[in-house]
Amino acid sequence: MSLKKKPKIIIDARMVAPALNGIARYVLLLGKGLAKINQEKELPYEPIFLVNKYYFEKYSNEFFYENPNSFAGFQYEYVKASFLNLPEVLEIPYVLKKLKANLYHSTSFSSLLYCPCPHIITLHDLNHLQYGSWVKKKYYEIFVKRFALKAKQVTTVSEFSKKEIMSWLKIAEDKTLNFSEALDEEIKKPIPLENIQKTMQKFNLLPKEFFFCLSNSKPHKNVDFLVKAYTESKTQTPLVLSFSKERLQKTEGVRCLTKLSELDVKILLSQAKAVFFPSLYEGFGLPPLEAAAFGTPVIVSNIEPHLEGLSDLKETLFLDPTCLEVWVSAFQQADQNRINPVSLQTTQETRQTIFERYDMTKFAQKMSGIYEKYL
Repeated sequence: MSLKKKPKIIIDARMVAPALNGIARYVLLLGKGLAKINQEKELPYEPIFLVNKYYFEKYSNEFFYENPNSFAGFQYEYVKASFLNLPEVLEIPYVLKKLKANLYHSTSFSSLLYCPCPHIITLHDLNHLQYGSWVKKKYYEIFVKRFALKAKQVTTVSEFSKKEIMSWLKIAEDKTLNFSEALDEEIKKPIPLENIQKTMQKFNLLPKEFFFCLSNSKPHKNVDFLVKAYTESKTQTPLVLSFSKERLQKTEGVRCLTKLSELDVKILLSQAKAVFFPSLYEGFGLPPLEAAAFGTPVIVSNIEPHLEGLSDLKETLFLDPTCLEVWVSAFQQADQNRINPVSLQTTQETRQTIFERYDMTKFAQKMSGIYEKYL
């Protein structure tokens, strides 16, 4: 089939930036998954990814080692309006018209007042309605709800989020689909020892001699609570955080790291003594799953999305995210090896199970089926 005759699906990837958040990882893995499908059998449509010009020119080599001049091997289109910036409501419709789009996929809660073609939207969670400022709550009620109700399909990443979204939008179950998350297949490959040594030296860390929390400073991430538990535990093992906050930087034993590359993140997840993730709310929560895929012991909050997403992991320790004492105890036991980290390390059998469940290609195939359905 000629490329000119193929319908065009425009996928928003403007959030892909140096510090990848959960949505950015979702879009990257979607691109990589579609590329694998396309290698085996040519896609009946042409994916075109909308990217932020500055970030993509500067960092695409880090995201796509083999072909940095494309988005996972597909065409991309520069957009001046950054992610969730007011000019996007004018520029995105203009770009969709210019590209003669047949379908637009908003991969986040970024919503348009007017869309010149059919669209689908992926809502990862309703976090901003729960913990957001009044501005974000208004944005959801005025922009997101309207855009989602007009969408051909709403997709999400967990059964927990699906139920919340269905209730909020008051829509039928068949219009809200759970496609879950996916794991990058790169995790299956061993990280070269020289890369591990380089990252450990850069951050002055020793393998398996630090705790790691891959998160951010938003209230629902509950990191202040985690730091309080760490402080009260009086443990000797450093706690490494993936963001900086002045008050936390001054906390004894806490190390705040910023501008982490994707390789740095993978190495820190794989080399940590244990990964802590105390969130009060998540749509899914990918870092604990990634850590478990590396075989690293995982200690997480016992919220519904974690219990759902990590249900295959018998080795995971689930704790109440509001009970300080149990997190203090977990730090103490992990520090003294009394929590028995060996028993929390993910077995090869479990790793294989989660790789099959969160297969990148299967995830992309599901989304591709949606694209074809509405073309």
